[in-house]
Amino acid sequence: QVGYDHNYYYPAPAAFKDNIVFCANNFDSSGYPLSGLRKEIALSLRNEFRHRFSLYGRNWLKFGIRADLEVADNMKEAEVYRACAIAINCSHFNYSRYSSDRLFREMACGAFVLSHRFKDYNIDFKEGKHFVTWDSIPDLINKCHYYLNHEKERKAIADKGREYAINNATW
Repeated sequence: QVGYDHNYYYPAPAAFKDNIVFCANNFDSSGYPLSGLRKEIALSLRNEFRHRFSLYGRNWLKFGIRADLEVADNMKEAEVYRACAIAINCSHFNYSRYSSDRLFREMACGAFVLSHRFKDYNIDFKEGKHFVTWDSIPDLINKCHYYLNHEKERKAIADKGREYAINNATW
């Protein structure tokens, strides 16, 4: 029951990409079970990848994390996904088959997606075909390094993910 607007979210011409992006608002732990994990993602990726990591979203400064942009409208968010090598996906919940429409927006822009392994994702998606999952912060960091260094493999998965989003999630 989610989709994306193809008028904003579409791929850009191929170019060498070597950055990682995470678009996520920080709502602390106010009723969102994975908020702590999202904070750990932001801190760990900023520490590991420094200038190659960009964070977009609200309320990060309270943890001493400066977001590259606090509010990204549809046009800016699409630009970010079109220009990145890796887009990180981690929603606030780990419900069966649940991820926000952000996952489809990332895929639609042609971004290679590294997603947290949410419950029953494999009912709708194929691991290593539509995106790649991670299970822990060290696993996420290792996979970021791997896919930054394996552009051809990264692009093949991103292309299949884009095709899946176009065929299954447009409005």
